[in-house]
Amino acid sequence: MADIKIFGEGSSKGGIFKKVRIFGQGRITTDINCDQIKVYGDGSFSGNASVDQFTMFGSVSMKQSLNAQVVKVFGSLDVEESLTCDKAKIKGFANVIGDISLENLHVVGGLKVKGLLNANQLTMNLQVANSEINEIGGETITIKSRSLNPFKPKHRLDVKVVEGDKIYLEHTVAAIVRGNEVTIGPNCEIKSVEYSTSLKKISTSQIDLEKKIN
Repeated sequence: MADIKIFGEGSSKGGIFKKVRIFGQGRITTDINCDQIKVYGDGSFSGNASVDQFTMFGSVSMKQSLNAQVVKVFGSLDVEESLTCDKAKIKGFANVIGDISLENLHVVGGLKVKGLLNANQLTMNLQVANSEINEIGGETITIKSRSLNPFKPKHRLDVKVVEGDKIYLEHTVAAIVRGNEVTIGPNCEIKSVEYSTSLKKISTSQIDLEKKIN
C-alpha cells in the first residue's frame, strides 16, 4: 500500500493507504482507511477516518467520524460526528458533536461532548478551559482539577448525568450522579446522588438530594 505525505500546504483524496503524514496544512477530501495517521500542524478530514493509530500535534478537524485503535491528541481536535477507539490520550481539548465510545480515556485538558461519553476507565484532569459533557457512562470515573501551579485557575465540568460503578468528582456541576461507590470531592454542585454501596462527600460541595438504592 502507498503512503500519503503532505508538506507545507496541500490536499489529497482518501482511499486505502498504509500511512498518512501531514507536515504543515493538509486536507484529506474523502474517506480514508489506513494503518497510521500523524499530523504535525493543521489537518482537515472531509470524510470518515478509519485508522489503527491516530496521533496529532496541533489542530485537526474531522467533518465526519474517527474510528481508531489508539488516539493521541496534543492540541485541539474537533469531530463533527462520533469518536470510537480502544484507548485515547488527550492533552489539550477535544470537541465531539456525537458520541465517544472507548475502553480507556485519559484527559489532561478539556472536553466538550454533545452526546454520550462511554468509557470503562475515564480519568480527567480539568485544565485549559471548562468542560461540557451531556452524559458520562462507565465503570471507573475520576474527575479532578489539579495543577502544579497553585496560581493557575481551576476549571469546571458541567454534565447532566454521570453513571458508573466507582465515581470520584471534583469541580463538577451535575444534575444526576448514579453509582455504586460515589465520592464527591471539593467544589461540586450536584442536584441528586443515587448510590448503592457508599457515599463520601467533602463539606465544600453541595448535594441537594441523596438517595441510597438497593
